[in-house]
Amino acid sequence: GDSSFSSITGATSATYPAPPMTASEDQTHYHCIVTNSAGSVTSSDVTVTLGNPPADLSTILIYPNPWDSRKHTGVPMRFTGLPTTATIKIYAISAHWVRTLTAAGGATTWDLTNDSGQAVASGYYLYLITDGQGNTSKGKLAVIR
Repeated sequence: GDSSFSSITGATSATYPAPPMTASEDQTHYHCIVTNSAGSVTSSDVTVTLGNPPADLSTILIYPNPWDSRKHTGVPMRFTGLPTTATIKIYAISAHWVRTLTAAGGATTWDLTNDSGQAVASGYYLYLITDGQGNTSKGKLAVIR
């Protein structure tokens, strides 16, 4: 249907067709009709390019952290609240790369092994989470064996 907008500078109303004339994954094309206070009508085709909204990396939850073998044997470390697509790189405190995880759908788990499948030792680990737009979040993990 038609919608009115009062925020268009100099316009008293604006209408657009629904649904849009054409649409793709990242662009939508509208034919807009704007009427100003003097009754003058202007018509224009407008293309709106949508980008992905910025990821909210503050919602990331990692548990159990610290992971303790006396309490959590058989339980992986979980990463939740992730962006739809994310890469998690885990490093030893010495900055040596340990493992890379990929997450789809906002969550993934780490089985506490390195990229060769060997169990990691007790200690602190650093993580770097990167979303599809290059935004990052970092922090520490602890493993107690």
